[in-house]
Amino acid sequence: MAAPRFPPVSLTLMKPGVGFSNCYGMTEIAPGATMLPAQRSREKTGSAGLSHFFTDVRIVAASGSNAGPGETGEIQISGPHVIKEYWNRSEATQASYADSLWFRSGDIGHVDDEGFLFVSDRLKDMIISELDEVASVAVIGIHDEKWGRSRAPSSPCGKEHPLTKTTSASIWTGGWPATRSPNP
Repeated sequence: MAAPRFPPVSLTLMKPGVGFSNCYGMTEIAPGATMLPAQRSREKTGSAGLSHFFTDVRIVAASGSNAGPGETGEIQISGPHVIKEYWNRSEATQASYADSLWFRSGDIGHVDDEGFLFVSDRLKDMIISELDEVASVAVIGIHDEKWGRSRAPSSPCGKEHPLTKTTSASIWTGGWPATRSPNP
């Protein structure tokens, strides 16, 4: 899953005269698909960069057609480094490819008129978790001014397990950075 670098965070990290590289990739696209050159990091703040050598990236609209510059759609990747199949999971492999060539990332984004990729969302961004006091609860991504995206619990599945301040607080524990956890 992609984690887009949002402009306020990117600008905060940059010091005068210092740029940084941003990239986009996932396990299935070892090691990645795009990289933002450091010398363009201020000009293209929020971008994941340009395609790597031997890598093709396209944006596909919900209609199934290729999206033009600035149009949002699913990010799809093709190249010799992209996973060919999931081990013993032929259905997952089939579902992950469009036209048997393009890997469907499940991420949403667009490219600008120069081909720079901007990642903005996920097709599916729900996480299911189990807690002692709650049978299961959905945690969804919400907009956050500081971090770009943050998590928020929805109502738990099952009326006999109400979401309380205690159970809500326990959602944010277990390895999540404290600096990114809201105060329930």
